[in-house]
Amino acid sequence: AVAVEFAHMESLIHDDIIDGDQVRRDATAFHARYGQEMTLLSADFILSMILSIVARYSDPYITRVLATATAQMCEGELMERLISETNKAVGPAVYQRIVLKKTASLFEAAATMGALIGGASPVDLCALTSYARALGVAHQIRDDITDSAYGRTIMLDLKETDHSQNEYLRDMATASVCEAVRRLNPLRSSEAKQYLVELAERIDSRPTQI
Repeated sequence: AVAVEFAHMESLIHDDIIDGDQVRRDATAFHARYGQEMTLLSADFILSMILSIVARYSDPYITRVLATATAQMCEGELMERLISETNKAVGPAVYQRIVLKKTASLFEAAATMGALIGGASPVDLCALTSYARALGVAHQIRDDITDSAYGRTIMLDLKETDHSQNEYLRDMATASVCEAVRRLNPLRSSEAKQYLVELAERIDSRPTQI
């Protein structure tokens, strides 16, 4: 859990530099407070801590899962940057591929690592990773709806639909939440399962229309 949180933290530090954001979580962004040199070195140090944590596990698959996720996060971010530079609209399939890589990949890795360490059966492992992947998609879409107020969301080519971009994204988020909940069906009834359902439903609470 700590390794996954560190991976997320490192990505946010870099993301704030790329976007030029001065605020993160209602506080001064790291690079704005300490400068880019200190920020880059700190992010590298966080990476070393991540490697140290995952190296404690005898199962090399644990390490591989997180390494794959962080690589996909970089790919997704790079895809988004390259598209943003063109100022061209992209199809929904391209957008979803970016979301799967840059956000859902870490959600999926977190669920996979936790399930493996917890001794989950193959059926439970599949259910949890599929749930987390769909949840990650919904989370990023909702975040993009918020970011659209600042003009930072990728423009979608929606000529084949009658929806505005925010309407289309809200529908996508709702569909992803429904998919996440459906993926939990193979799990036995438990308090933990109910918490996962409630978590997904919180993401589906529709944000204020922009």
